Amino acid sequence: METQGREPLDAEKRACVQQVLDHFPDMSLTFIASIVGPFEHNAKRVIDHIKTQQNLGNEYPREQTELTTKLKEGSVEDQWTQKQRLFADPNRPAERAGSPAYEMTQTMLAGDFPYVPMKSLVEILSNHKNHLYPTYIATMEIVSNNMFKGAPLPWVGKTYPSPLAKRYEDKTLVATLSSSQDPTEHSLILELLLCRLVKGQQSLRLFMQLNIRSRDIISLQQTMASGRVHECESCFAEYPLNRLIHCDGHHPHLFCPKCCATNAETQISQSKHELRCMSIEDCSAGFSVGEQAKYLSADHIKALGRIEKDYAV
Repeated sequence: METQGREPLDAEKRACVQQVLDHFPDMSLTFIASIVGPFEHNAKRVIDHIKTQQNLGNEYPREQTELTTKLKEGSVEDQWTQKQRLFADPNRPAERAGSPAYEMTQTMLAGDFPYVPMKSLVEILSNHKNHLYPTYIATMEIVSNNMFKGAPLPWVGKTYPSPLAKRYEDKTLVATLSSSQDPTEHSLILELLLCRLVKGQQSLRLFMQLNIRSRDIISLQQTMASGRVHECESCFAEYPLNRLIHCDGHHPHLFCPKCCATNAETQISQSKHELRCMSIEDCSAGFSVGEQAKYLSADHIKALGRIEKDYAV
């Protein structure tokens, strides 16, 4: 049981999330991260609450697999990349508070972040010119940073969720987009679709981190007990073998997470998006997605993605 006022340990947080995922394997991980805080990372309380909400007809957000497939059909993906640049443009004119678009944006945000107080959503919205996409991404980052980095939430989570309008549910959203005669709503639904696509990609990355870190707790203990260690080929410090990251070369080279993260930051500072092996043997291999997930932060991934998109233009 938690001691009052004590921040739950990372291991406790991960255990809570994993237990919730065991019961609801298709649940959005970003959503799970937003709900566990109000229930003090008590998995049983979270699960019971979700079941109660289901009995009341309120379904939980699921991963966007079907939605992602629809958005990536044919050349549509390129169109969404262009829209993402438009929605994320910092020079985009601000939306007027109180306008129909503003009110609709509030409704969409409350539905997708049902445990975040409206006062906090409005504050984040105001900091991003009252636009849906940057506000959505910023809120998502706050939630994931709390879950995986222990950063404090700037709000006290709600006990009871805000409702999600039926017309904005995943299963009806595309139909709503096709049938809507309101140009403001039509534009905002496009923005919401992209937000949810990004959230699905973020949830996949967080899920990978969750599994990797959970396995590391056990394997790190086993490795330390057996004495299996190896030098990082960059800083030459010794690390448990299972903590090192390897390149994809024919003869893989091993590096510690700190050196890999530093290398990523160097590449980003030079506007480069390709992460290559750092070996003095002049290896040109890269790192797999699984290996990158062991050391790249959310900020790293966002920056590398932005550089890659700029490079492709």
